Amino acid sequence: MRRTLIAALLCIVLLVTSICFFVKPIRYRLYPGDRITGTVKVSVNGQPVALSEDDVSGCDKATVLSDGSVVVCIHGGDYGDYTFYVSVSADCTPLAVHCFQHNWWSVMRFDVTIDVSAESGACTCSGVCVTLDDSGKQQSQQILQTFRRDSESFDIQFGL
Repeated sequence: MRRTLIAALLCIVLLVTSICFFVKPIRYRLYPGDRITGTVKVSVNGQPVALSEDDVSGCDKATVLSDGSVVVCIHGGDYGDYTFYVSVSADCTPLAVHCFQHNWWSVMRFDVTIDVSAESGACTCSGVCVTLDDSGKQQSQQILQTFRRDSESFDIQFGL
């Protein structure tokens, strides 16, 4: 009797676990990792700039890679705007990078390159943002924004 009960409970646990893993709407709602993760690269006048963890703020975790780029991780889990800041140089106001999540269960990956022109003050942001929706489909968005550093707003936005 006891072995039968243990075997039945084990079967039920395996069944529930497999349903949660293979049924994508349930799997992405139970996703335990960081929901917003991406790589940020910065260059000034076309020359790569090595970032440090101190150059990125407002995120849960920033990890510097060997090529000078930074992997940014934000846990997410709510609907709306998540903002982190990237300092290109000590004498400039940090760039605000806005990641917008449409659903609390969405998982977002991005790869952003920021190129600053020291002479003209122009800043170009390019890259790609990939969002996984609750059905597991990938929705890709190209990021291409250009603005001047001396303008009122120098925010980078994606996921909108």
